Parts: sequence; structure tokens; C-alpha cells
Amino acid sequence: NGAPFVNDSWFILAIIFFYLAFWLAMKLSKGHALPLFAILLLLTAIYTGYIWKKGMGEWLINAAFVFPTGVLFAYYEDRFIPFIQRYYSPIMLSTSTLFAICFTLDEVHSLMRYRMLSEIFFALALMIISYKVECDNKLFLISSAWSLNLYLYHPFIASLLHGNAAIAAHSVIYGLLVIIPSYLVAGVIAFIQRKVKTIRPKETIPVKS
Repeated sequence: NGAPFVNDSWFILAIIFFYLAFWLAMKLSKGHALPLFAILLLLTAIYTGYIWKKGMGEWLINAAFVFPTGVLFAYYEDRFIPFIQRYYSPIMLSTSTLFAICFTLDEVHSLMRYRMLSEIFFALALMIISYKVECDNKLFLISSAWSLNLYLYHPFIASLLHGNAAIAAHSVIYGLLVIIPSYLVAGVIAFIQRKVKTIRPKETIPVKS
């Protein structure tokens, strides 16, 4: 069902695909804008169509077109920055409004096209905000560093606790009891990973004949 290793590991397949798609698009287009984005859009459409046809789950595709959008933004960033800085407030307001409209339409009608558009405008809004706001909160930085561990291990904790009817009945308590152990597990795994990286094989001492 699109999860090759553990539950919610679908994003690993998506990352591998889009890395390969980007490499192929750059190779074929030689970095020229029009063929680059045409190939990226085509490959993203093929990926989206395949996942949809196989019924693997909409979470595999609802943000797929954020990737070519992000590449486009990065490609023309030098041109975008002066424009964003000059018209920051109206751009931020319009992007956030478009996100809110598409998000609301998705909530009301539950249609994939609105969900995809809301994901794109949400990503654009975050990119624009990043030119004014710098996230240096310690918890945010830790969460960023541990994000893979948090994503991989929290489903096990969530499933385990959800089996307890008394805990699952209270969403706030359930949420906290999922989040706190998830951070603890992610921290332990991150600590082990750092220790493993520091292990070096002992140098062998040459024996004189």
C-alpha cells in the first residue's frame, strides 16, 4: 500500500522518486527552464496518476505538485526576492487568502484538486514568510533534526495507545501521550545514531617480521 518499511513510510518512496525525477529532468533539459519544468510536471503527473490508479492513498499525492512549484521558486529566486520584498504584504495576504479558500473548499467538498491547490499555496506562504521570520526556537530545531525519527516511530506509539479506550476517549490526553514518548524515542534513537557515527575501527599495528 505504498509503505515499504513501516506504517507511514510512504514518503521514502516519494523522496526517492522525486530525487530521480529531478536528476532526469536536469539531465534531459540541461538546466533550461521550459523543458525542465515541462519534464518535472509530466513526471509528477505520471506519479500522481499511477498512485491514484493503484489506490495507495491520497497522502502520497496531495502535495506532489509542491515539488515542481518549489523547484520553480528556487530557479527564479533571485528574480523573486526583490519583488517579494517590495510587495511583501499584498503577496503574503493574497497567498494566505488563496490557501484559506482552497482549504475551505476542500473541507466542504473533499475534492483532490482543492487539496492539491491548498498544499501549493500553503508551501508558497511558508516560503514567503521565511524571508521575514527566522525560526530559531530550540524545540523547533530539535524537531527538525529528529523529524525522520519522529515520523517513523510515532505510529507505533499512537497505535499502542489507541488500543486503550480510556486514553483514546480523551483527544488532548491521547495527543500528549503520543507526542511526549515520540520525542523520547526519537531522542534516544538520535543519541544512538550519533554514538554509532563516532565509532571508528581501531588502527591495526603492523607486526614486524
